[in-house]
Amino acid sequence: MGVLMTKKAKKTKAKKAKANKLSRGPKATLDAAIKKNVSALVEHTEVLNQHSAALATHAHVMLGVSAKQLVYSVLGEPESLPDTTPLSKLGFDTEALAGLAEAIQERGVNVDTGLVQSCKKVFDLVRVVSAAMS
Repeated sequence: MGVLMTKKAKKTKAKKAKANKLSRGPKATLDAAIKKNVSALVEHTEVLNQHSAALATHAHVMLGVSAKQLVYSVLGEPESLPDTTPLSKLGFDTEALAGLAEAIQERGVNVDTGLVQSCKKVFDLVRVVSAAMS
């Protein structure tokens, strides 16, 4: 009988080991799926935050920020800077003006990059932004 119990105990032990293996397999799969979902959630949250910031900026622009305020804000200059100031004096060449157009677009105003690049003075840029805001 001792031999039978041993065989029975071995069978039981083998069944438990198999059950543990099976439970670890789906658990590992579940853990991987959870990790993947959390990663996707983090990524989507970052994108949502970017879009929310852009929307808030757009709403702010459309709800009372003047073209002049927007331009000076993007330029990083005080509004006391004369409108007649050449953009080249502020360090803006053609390439930098393209980046400036992109920064204005990010604030919710759909300006034409070519028009921004053709601006020579701050007041030219204000005029282009004002037209795009209309």
